[in-house]
This record gives sequence, structure tokens and C-alpha cells, in this order.
Amino acid sequence: MNIPNLRRIQRSGTRFSQAYVASPVCGPSRSCMASLREYDDCGVATNDANDYDINIPTYFQLLQDKGYHTMSTGKDDLTKHTQLGYTIGIGTHNASDTYLQSELGFSDAIRYCGKEDVINTFPNPHEPYGYHLNSSTVTLANGTTVNAFLAHHDCIKNIINTESSLCEPSTYPQELYEDDYTKDNTITLIERAPEETP
Repeated sequence: MNIPNLRRIQRSGTRFSQAYVASPVCGPSRSCMASLREYDDCGVATNDANDYDINIPTYFQLLQDKGYHTMSTGKDDLTKHTQLGYTIGIGTHNASDTYLQSELGFSDAIRYCGKEDVINTFPNPHEPYGYHLNSSTVTLANGTTVNAFLAHHDCIKNIINTESSLCEPSTYPQELYEDDYTKDNTITLIERAPEETP
């Protein structure tokens, strides 16, 4: 761990010695943030209860109403229950045209599921990041090329150091990690955002 860099980041940013979230669970916590409401009023009780209640206005909609171009990339968990609509038969191949995207108040987006949710329909992908991995390959230390979605599954499930393992973190390319994929998609969104709109 590079402590000097962490100290530099602390000095140049805001550091909280104590912080609270509205809910310790992803979906409700993110719904609280999107709705600007407390847990009891955010409309999402658990990760598996339901998707975001589009009858509750979002912070993103309020920004749009004031003329802002709103964007989101990665895992927002506002449609976690249906996995971006996959479980109710809505297409999930186009990360820029996802279930409830405009209703949530996103002018543009590149949305996908989280690290664990990406593999919950294994051995087949069901959402944009999984499709991206499935169309990519990784080369293991022994030179064997394998499907990146399969390798990602083994890495997430900690299937390491077994004869059948496809997870070799040392050979998994950085650009395939979800955080790096999100960074690249963030750049894409910024580059295609209208310049005249805040």
C-alpha cells in the first residue's frame, strides 16, 4: 500500500472520520441517494424487493428540470431486482438504453450490474459488462487463451489454484476489471455530452 499517496489524497480532499449511510444494503441505500429521502420513504426496502419506484422523483430528474445533462455509468442498483430488466424480458445488450433509464432521470448512461450480479446467470451473461467480458479473452500464464467471462466467474467465486481454475489475477488485464471498464465508459459519456449543457 502506498501510504504517501493516500496521505496526499487526504490532504487535497475531504476526509470523513465518521460517516453514515441510509441503509447497509446497496439497492435501498442508492435509492435513498437518488430520491433524497430517508430509508423508510425511498421506496426500496431490500435488494430483492423491487426496482426503484419511478413514482418517486429522483435527484437526477430535478437536475434535468433545471437544464442539466445527467449521466450515469456502472452499477447504480436502481434496477437491481430485475437486473436492468433482464428478469422481466427486457433487452440488456445496449448499455445506453437500459430499463427505466430515462424515467430515472438519466439523459445518457452506460449502465450495468455489479461485480457479483454480473455472474448470477452463469454460465451465460445477462447484462452489458458480462457481454463485454464474454466477447473478450484473457491469456493465462501457460499461454492458454480463455473466455474472460468464465475467468471472471472463477475469480469472483475464488476458484483459484485448482486444476480447472481459469482465474489467474496476475494475467487478467487491467482494462477488463469493472472499475477500469467504468472509468473508460465515464470518459465516453463525458466526450459525448453536449458542450452547451451543464
